[in-house]
Amino acid sequence: MYILSGILMAVMIVAGSYAIGLLIPSGKDGTSVSYTMLAGLVIIMAYFEAACEFCIYTQKSYDFLNMIFFTPMAVLAAAGILFGIKRIFRTLVSHFKNATPAVLTILPFLAMIGFMTFMLARYMHLDNDDAFYVGTATTGVHTNTLFQYDAYTGEPLGEIPTRYSFSPFFYFFGAFAKLLNIPCAITAHTLLPLILLPMTFLVYWLWSREFFPDKLQYRSLFMTFVTILFCFGYFSSKSSTAFTLIRLWQGKAVLCAIGIPYLLYVLYKIWKDGLSVGRFLLLLAASTACCLMSSMGVITALIMVGIGWILRMMHGRKLTDLLMLLCAAPNLVICVIYTFF
Repeated sequence: MYILSGILMAVMIVAGSYAIGLLIPSGKDGTSVSYTMLAGLVIIMAYFEAACEFCIYTQKSYDFLNMIFFTPMAVLAAAGILFGIKRIFRTLVSHFKNATPAVLTILPFLAMIGFMTFMLARYMHLDNDDAFYVGTATTGVHTNTLFQYDAYTGEPLGEIPTRYSFSPFFYFFGAFAKLLNIPCAITAHTLLPLILLPMTFLVYWLWSREFFPDKLQYRSLFMTFVTILFCFGYFSSKSSTAFTLIRLWQGKAVLCAIGIPYLLYVLYKIWKDGLSVGRFLLLLAASTACCLMSSMGVITALIMVGIGWILRMMHGRKLTDLLMLLCAAPNLVICVIYTFF
């Protein structure tokens, strides 16, 4: 039962991300599966952040949160497939047309990623954070509430913990656990890493396309080098590699693995090619998704967008580039709440 539910969860996140990503104008990146899928993923996370905050501070039930989260996402996914069918066929034709023996060079790093994903899902890591992250998700699922009961004691909460309420990543995987009737511990420790770890390397694949746009062999070597660094990067329990390969069920680990590298990628694309409608939407979604992942992502994304805007203004001054600052508005609002409330 859990295996089938897990497969369904993977299909919902992976296929849903790709379908929703088809709605984002992408220009010359339109045939990139990784670009489209990651675009959809950050949109899903950004929307969940907004929906969850509404439900937390209006004291709505978890069932209500699932309803206003999954229903619009299903509609967007259906719309993405409907309006993006030509783009899907164009992507398939492009990949088959450009297929060469050089494609075999991707096999080494794909095998390494598969091995790391298996190890992370098969031999799960446990620590004291389970008492809060998984505990809070489990408490919410079983009581059908959001921040109404203490995950440690089960007693009613006197007030909503501001730091965690604005970064409720545990409710994100809890939403899938509740919908598919899977225990939150299994969802967090086994199913989520199977999905998020490969997506982590999709971000680096996007970077490889920028470094070596027309040289697949070089991109494969770059990815092989990156995966080797991940395999042997446990030089500290606080390194980004340690968080990625051991604690990917935690929001701060997802921030290190996907959130910050992807936000940096979007800022680089804006710096290089300018601010388009698609990149504006991706920057807004990525900044908001960082808020969902961790409270550290709130200020980190705000600083990154600010620096990215300054660099863009130095590169080429355009009045429309001021819209970049608007993308960090959710982060700024949360920072103000953290400081004064």
